[in-house]
Amino acid sequence: MKFRNIKKRFSAIFTSSLLVLTTQASAEQTPWVPYANIPLEHINPSAEHPSLFFTEAELPAIIERSLSLPWLRETRKQIKNKADLYMQLSTTPWQLANEYNGIGTAGRGLQNYVGTLGFASYLFDEPKYLQKAKEILLAVVDQTEPNNRKHWRSHLQVSDATQGMVLGYDLVYPILSKGERQRALEEIKKFALELTHKKSAWGAPAPGVLSCNHSTVHYGALGLAALVLWYEGLPEAKHWMQRAIGRVDGYLGSFSDKTGYGTEGHHYYAYGLGGSSVFAWALKRSNGPDLIAQHPKLALAGDQVLWKVLPFEGRMLALNDNVETVPTDVAGMLGALTYNQPKQLWAWLKSLKDSDKLDWLGGNARTTYTTPFLFMWGDKPVAPIDPQSENYKLGHHFESGRVFARSSWQGEDAAHFSMTSGIDFHRGHDQQDENSVTFYAYGEGFLTDPNYEPERSEAHTTLRIDGVEQIKGGDGNIARYREDKYGALVVGQAEHAYDFDKTWVGYAERKSYFVRGPVPYLVFRDDSQVEHDRAVEVVSRYITYPNNTLSTDGDAAIIKGFRGKASARLMVFSEHEQIKVNIDDVSKDGFVNRGKEYAYKKYLKRLSATVHKVNPKLLSILIPFREKQDLPKVEVNFDDKSYSYTLTITFEDSHTDVLTITPYDIVLNRK
Repeated sequence: MKFRNIKKRFSAIFTSSLLVLTTQASAEQTPWVPYANIPLEHINPSAEHPSLFFTEAELPAIIERSLSLPWLRETRKQIKNKADLYMQLSTTPWQLANEYNGIGTAGRGLQNYVGTLGFASYLFDEPKYLQKAKEILLAVVDQTEPNNRKHWRSHLQVSDATQGMVLGYDLVYPILSKGERQRALEEIKKFALELTHKKSAWGAPAPGVLSCNHSTVHYGALGLAALVLWYEGLPEAKHWMQRAIGRVDGYLGSFSDKTGYGTEGHHYYAYGLGGSSVFAWALKRSNGPDLIAQHPKLALAGDQVLWKVLPFEGRMLALNDNVETVPTDVAGMLGALTYNQPKQLWAWLKSLKDSDKLDWLGGNARTTYTTPFLFMWGDKPVAPIDPQSENYKLGHHFESGRVFARSSWQGEDAAHFSMTSGIDFHRGHDQQDENSVTFYAYGEGFLTDPNYEPERSEAHTTLRIDGVEQIKGGDGNIARYREDKYGALVVGQAEHAYDFDKTWVGYAERKSYFVRGPVPYLVFRDDSQVEHDRAVEVVSRYITYPNNTLSTDGDAAIIKGFRGKASARLMVFSEHEQIKVNIDDVSKDGFVNRGKEYAYKKYLKRLSATVHKVNPKLLSILIPFREKQDLPKVEVNFDDKSYSYTLTITFEDSHTDVLTITPYDIVLNRK
C-alpha cells in the first residue's frame, strides 16, 4: 500500500514537473506553424444558402448580364443543354465513372452535375433541375466514402469532390430537410478530414510546390469545406482556413512568371485557377480577403491562350503536358473577365468555335466547374476583340522562356512559330524540350509539339549531343528576342538542359529566324560544343504530326500536311556540306511515362540529320509550299573565317531574301 502511494506521488511530481518544464519551454520558444498568423476574426460566412457564390437577391443582375452579349447568350444555351443531359443521369446506383467523365475525374464530374443542374434551376427558374441536383448530392453522400480509394483514388479526386459537395450544398440547401443538411455537412467534414490526412508534399511551404496546381486544388477545396463548417464547432476549422488562404494566395502569386505565363501550360494553369478562384470568390463574400484582387498579374494569365491559339481547327499549341486539340476550360478566363482583357477572350472563344467545342461554355465534366462565374467575374461584361482590328503586335516573349510569333491574326493560312527555352516553376509537367521550335503555315503543322505524354527530348525538335539527351528538370534560356520588318529572331541557350554527368556540354545555342512572308519560312542555326574540343556525334531531330506524310527529295525531306493544304521542304547544312535528312522509323519505338507504356507512332513522326564534328554548325531551312513548282531556289555558302553562312532564297517572279547567319545573329536583306 505504502509503495503504491509513493508510486502515485512520484508520478504526480513527475507529471507536474513535466508540465512546468513544458510551460517554461513554451513561454520561451514556440514552434513555427505555417500561416498561423493569418487573421480570421473578420471572416463571417452566411449560415443561409445559397450565399457562397450568389444569393437569390442577386439573381436578377446575373440573369440580365447573361443576356447582355452574344457569347453570354450562347453560354446560357449551353448550360441548359448540359442540364437537360444531366437530368438523365441515374443515381441507383450512382456511377462515379460514366459517359462524361472517367474515375480520375469523378470529383470534377460531381462539380459539373450538381453545379450545372443547381445553377440552371436558378437561371431558368426550373425546379426540376434543383431536385435532380439534390438527388445526385445525396447519392454521393449515401453511396461513396471520402477515404475509399476505389471511389476517390487520390488527393486530387478528394479535393475535386469536396469542392463539388460544397457547391452542391450551397445551391441545393433551400430544398434540403434539416436532417439532409446535417448528413451533407457530415460528409463534407469527412472529406475535409481526408484532405488533412492526404496533404503530403502539397502542404509544404516550398516555392515549387506552391506553384503547382495540386496545391491550390487541394487547399482551395479545404477552404470551401471550412466555410460551410464554420459554425459547426470544429476546432480544426480555423487551421484549415489559414492553410487554405495561405496556400491559395501562394499559388496565385507563384504559378506564373512576371509576364503572366503559367509554366504548367494552358490546361493546368486553368485547373489551378479552377481550384483557387471558387474558394477565393466565396472567401471574399464571407468578409475575408480578396485574393484575386491581391494579384493583378492574373490579368496576364490568359495571354498564354492568346498566343498559343493556332490558325486552324481551334487548336491550342500544347507545350509541356497539355493537349493541342483540347481547349482551355472556363477557369482560364478568370483574369480576362476580372481585368477586362477582350483579346484573351477572343482567342478562347475562337478556339472553342473553331474546334466545334462551344459546349465547353457550359462546362465539361472532366474539368473544374466554374461556368456560373462567366456571368459574375469582373465589374461588367467583356466583349471579345479581334487583335487584327487593333493592329496588335505579332510576336511576344514570356519571361520564363517562351516566344510566340505569327504572320497574321486572321485566316487558317497564317503562319505560327514558337520556341521554348526556359524554366518551369514546378517540374511535374515539365518536358525535356529546351530550344525546341514549332512551325505552322498554309493550314498545316510542319514542326509540331508531341502533346501530353512524350516528354523526352527525343520526341522534340532538339539536339542529341554526344549520345546524350536532355534531363527532367533541365533549364534553358531565351538569350535574345528581336522583331524586325521581316520577322522575328529568337536565340535560345540549352546547355544546362543536358546530363552533365554523361558529357560536358559547354554550350548548346539555337538561333531561330521566323520570316512572316510573303512566303513564310523558318531558318535556325545550332551551335554546340563539348569540353576538350573533341569531335562528337550530334543528331538534330524534327518532329511532326503522326498523320503527316514524309518522303525524301535527294538529301532533303518533304513533309506533306495531313489536311491536304500544303507541304514543306526541310534542308540541313553543316558548313560546306548538305546533310542528308533521314526518315526515322519510330513505328515500333515506345516510351514509359509515369509507369505506363506508350507507342511513339500515336504522337509523332520524326526526321533527323546527323554529323560527327568538333563544334558542328548546323543550319536547318524549312520552306512551305502548295505546289512543288512554287519552291524557291536555295543557295548556301559558308565562310571559314567568320564561321558564317550566307543563305540566298530566290522566289521566282517575286523577291530574293539574303540571310547572313553568323555565330551570333541572323539578319535578312530583301531584294
